[in-house]
Amino acid sequence: MYNADDLQFEAQEALEKSWFIQSLEEIERTDLTLSLRLYIRPGLFVQAFMGELTGSLYFALIEGERRIFGIDREAG
Repeated sequence: MYNADDLQFEAQEALEKSWFIQSLEEIERTDLTLSLRLYIRPGLFVQAFMGELTGSLYFALIEGERRIFGIDREAG
């Protein structure tokens, strides 16, 4: 099963391999959740959230205060 450690690993790998990702920030981590930001440039980032208990995985492209694009996976 995909878990928060898997998401952290993939985000770190994306930072190392993708020229357009400038930095990675862990926003919040609990025993069952992880929230990350992958910064593309100031004011533009991908927000990633993983909930292990429900199997949820969310990604949103945020510019300024607006969600530009998002995709969700619920329970697999």
